[in-house]
Amino acid sequence: MKFESAAQFMAAMKNHAIWSGFNFKLKRSCETKVEVICSTDCPWRVYASWCRMEEAIVMKTVNDRHTCSRSAKNRQADYKWIATHFLENFRVNNYWPMGDMTREMNHKFGITVGRTTCYKARSTARKMLQGSLDDHYHLLPSNVAELKKVNENSTFRLLLDTDTPDSRVRFRRLYICFESLARGFLEGCRNFIGLDGCFLKGEVKGQLLSAVGKDGNNQMFPIAWAVVEGENEDSWTWFIVLLKHDLGIADGIGWTLMSDQQKGLGNAVAKLLPNAEHRNCARHIFANWKKRGHSTELLKNIFWRTVKCTKPEEFRKLLRLMRSIKPEAARDFDDVGVHKFCMAFISEWPKCETIDNNICECFNSYILPYRGNCIIDMLEDIRSACMQRIVRKRDLFSDSSDQLCPRIRYLVEENKLKSRGCTIKHAGHYQFEVMLFGDGYVVDLRARKCSCRYWALRGIPCPHAIACIHWTKDDPKNFVSDCYKRDMYQRVYHNGIPPMNMRNMWDEDELTYVYPPLVKRQLGRPKMRRRRDTIENFNLNRHGFTSKGMQKQCSLCQGLGHNRRTCNRRCSQAINMGSQDVIETSRLEVDGGDLQLPELSQQVFRQNPSPITHERGEASSSATKNLRKSVCKLLGRKKQVEQVQGGNSLEQPVYEAIIGASGPMYNCTPGVPRRTTYLGSYRGQFVTIERGGREWQEQFGSSSGMSSSTADNGDK
Repeated sequence: MKFESAAQFMAAMKNHAIWSGFNFKLKRSCETKVEVICSTDCPWRVYASWCRMEEAIVMKTVNDRHTCSRSAKNRQADYKWIATHFLENFRVNNYWPMGDMTREMNHKFGITVGRTTCYKARSTARKMLQGSLDDHYHLLPSNVAELKKVNENSTFRLLLDTDTPDSRVRFRRLYICFESLARGFLEGCRNFIGLDGCFLKGEVKGQLLSAVGKDGNNQMFPIAWAVVEGENEDSWTWFIVLLKHDLGIADGIGWTLMSDQQKGLGNAVAKLLPNAEHRNCARHIFANWKKRGHSTELLKNIFWRTVKCTKPEEFRKLLRLMRSIKPEAARDFDDVGVHKFCMAFISEWPKCETIDNNICECFNSYILPYRGNCIIDMLEDIRSACMQRIVRKRDLFSDSSDQLCPRIRYLVEENKLKSRGCTIKHAGHYQFEVMLFGDGYVVDLRARKCSCRYWALRGIPCPHAIACIHWTKDDPKNFVSDCYKRDMYQRVYHNGIPPMNMRNMWDEDELTYVYPPLVKRQLGRPKMRRRRDTIENFNLNRHGFTSKGMQKQCSLCQGLGHNRRTCNRRCSQAINMGSQDVIETSRLEVDGGDLQLPELSQQVFRQNPSPITHERGEASSSATKNLRKSVCKLLGRKKQVEQVQGGNSLEQPVYEAIIGASGPMYNCTPGVPRRTTYLGSYRGQFVTIERGGREWQEQFGSSSGMSSSTADNGDK
């Protein structure tokens, strides 16, 4: 057999050793000679050297006879070999779980692999598939050039940092806004933009700033995004300046912006868009308001009723109610600025009553699988996801003839049901007085207004207006704002993002060599999840409720304060009972102290003792470790075993102990056949002691005495 080089020969030997299940070591190795032998005293040996006639490494001596046994731990299966062998698995799933990797190695090769090796293998495989961090940043100029080649009128701005300590050109910021997205937003969406930032989870940390709009179906529509070093006033100012240029926004007249309470963003909006309406997310305001000590359920309900009420008169009543309950809460509520997050004071022109920033949160969640990739892969995945999303949304009306978007149609039908309880009084000139549940409202169909202000805020007729529309024998869809119609929706998704060649077709820019930004590495393992706020309920069950404040009840013993996982009786129901006799023992004395085994119910099996298992499988390693700590003092010491029934006691040494919760614990009496198994509980753990076989059972199984029998081990 011939090989191109010694490295190829070693790779073949490594594959052979892993498949065969043995370890080898190098006896000699150089560029022209390689000899490998078995790591044990086995005669297996392979020698290969360079052959001038063949001009290759040729195997010259082979002794393929093994006398050693198969090994479950193979040092040849290192992380590099695992990464190379399972490269296609990592290509499908970059985050292939450690448990699946170890099970695959055990199932396919019969080899046990540690978690550290699996972590290194996954990291190596990702570098093989995606390239190194430096390679990604080196390709950024080429990526921007390819984007400009395909999207000529789009905006792609790469900002580099030349003033660095090592005098290298390093990446700082990148802004991306496709022409099709900007044009679709201007032609079919409302003048409402959500601004937010999210953390990147890759090797180099940073933040992704985004501007997101709302389409006619009340769903998110991404406009532009940028990768920056952090969320501050300087980065937001740079982002908003470019966004203003792409959308043609002057000083902000007729525009509404939504954001959280980020100070840098607020200062940038006030400086660049002074005449725009700037709303703040009510959810973030509530979180900060609650941290000031206003955390009761009553104050929470009053807060959201005050925020979501649309009439100024009702708002003032609710604020007085809050002030009567807790004046400090009302003062903190007023200090934020009610015109920023209360529906009673927001403007009506954008036809959007939103007081939270959920559209940006939707976009952040949409790109969540890509935020942990390197920068080139992340940007390409986001571009590809937006390109495919436009095509899917464009086909939304392919099988429908309705003039309204699906979500808007649902709201109209819901308001139709609510309008059945309205009492109408016609005042002429398409003006009406409407009574609903004792409350009166004025509706003007020509002005498309209702005194409840829902129609003016949303652009969708409220139940009072729909009752009047039905009185005039008209269709409510004719009174819905045009931004929710089919034609406007199709304008949004009419222009798609053109496809682009992958990196193998890019022209490499040799003039600009970009390096990754300098980032100080933090101590500890990198965090992949954001820090949740204390008021967030992140321990919810499948029904959406939290277990905080609830008392646990065991489903086995019906006791309170614990569950079935920590119940002392969890193992007793999983024992496979065979034909048995019962012997009772009370305690083991250890060095003058008693090791109490309360209510030891000890089984004497006439056949092979069945292993003890939990209901959910075999005992965990942590339970075995804890039990080992509790009982290991018995090893190598003399014990006095006292049986209650006979009162006999004898001194005997313990020579061997196998500590575990899934099998026999002790093999202690020399000369006594190993067939009887004693079961008991100590500190919530179950103890198993092997004693004797069939003949020992016949002699001592039902008697009270206990002695050193020399009987045979018995049948298995």
